[in-house]
Amino acid sequence: MNKIHALAKVLITIIDIYWLIKAFGWLIQSFAYIFANTSNRQIDIKDILMISASIAFQLVIILFLITVLCRRDKIAEKIVGKTEIFSVPQSQLDWIPFAYRLVSVIAGLYCFSTAIFYLGRLANSFMFRMRSSGSFAVFNSEIIEQCISLFIVLAVGIYLFCGAPHFVRWQVRKTIEMCTGSSAGKNE
Repeated sequence: MNKIHALAKVLITIIDIYWLIKAFGWLIQSFAYIFANTSNRQIDIKDILMISASIAFQLVIILFLITVLCRRDKIAEKIVGKTEIFSVPQSQLDWIPFAYRLVSVIAGLYCFSTAIFYLGRLANSFMFRMRSSGSFAVFNSEIIEQCISLFIVLAVGIYLFCGAPHFVRWQVRKTIEMCTGSSAGKNE
């Protein structure tokens, strides 16, 4: 293991623990909302179903974050790349693919934590609409926009967490071309 691999593990651990704590905070807020409103008898079965769905999704994201924390060695290997694990980076250009992949994975984790936030807003909108209309047929433009935002954030999060391979390859190639082109221009 070299410095790049160790740095990837440390950064994944720090970021993952931060978002895990945030996700647990949102989960505790959901439970607190249920308990506060059930003691006052202000919550009905529709609200419980919506909050339960939100809690289930939050638990899935929390389990995913715990899995990332437990498998950080394999994820760090994926970020660093198999050929780069035991080699020592010779120049700054060797750090470019690592940096892009690391930022991509961290941005993917951020997207998953943002998805929890969007799900909470969506559940609140559904509960508010069901209370005011009394039925599940409460789809309006605001709820549809929140659903679309949730799916986009999840899709982008999955792509980024996988390392954004196409984007990273393209960006590394362009960056190296730009760096070698500017250094070639200085030498002439």
